[in-house]
Amino acid sequence: MQILREAKSSRFLYSFWQLRQSLLSRLEPALKAHHDLSLAELFLLHSLLSQDCNNPSELIERLGIPAHGISRKLEALERRGLILRQLDKEDKRKRHISITAKGETLLAESFHTLDSEVGDLLSVLNEQDLDMFLQLLDKLTSNSASSSSNV
Repeated sequence: MQILREAKSSRFLYSFWQLRQSLLSRLEPALKAHHDLSLAELFLLHSLLSQDCNNPSELIERLGIPAHGISRKLEALERRGLILRQLDKEDKRKRHISITAKGETLLAESFHTLDSEVGDLLSVLNEQDLDMFLQLLDKLTSNSASSSSNV
């Protein structure tokens, strides 16, 4: 396979996988224990708070979660009083989703947990290295987003 012959690509993919696994093994249990949230639910709430996503199809596109997964997560968040789902005033076939004050509070508390867990992981980098890493990560993700939108 071509990818296995590319030393830099293999190194990147392996390191990315290891970092992802490390983050998930830290974040998922901490969020579940302290806030009864999954990482996907946290990003869903955050997308609603930023108000650039307010219906299921936008959330599916933004977060890359399958439609059935979004439905289950929205139902669970609504039962907990963290979001409101209402019929769209202009198109009754659509639903408008918004975060509640309770959801905003839980989201803020959850980000404190994330900061602590991720901060521990990033503490191996000095300030200059961390700034450089974040700039490079932004560059990679913005390039990835523009590439995928051209497909």
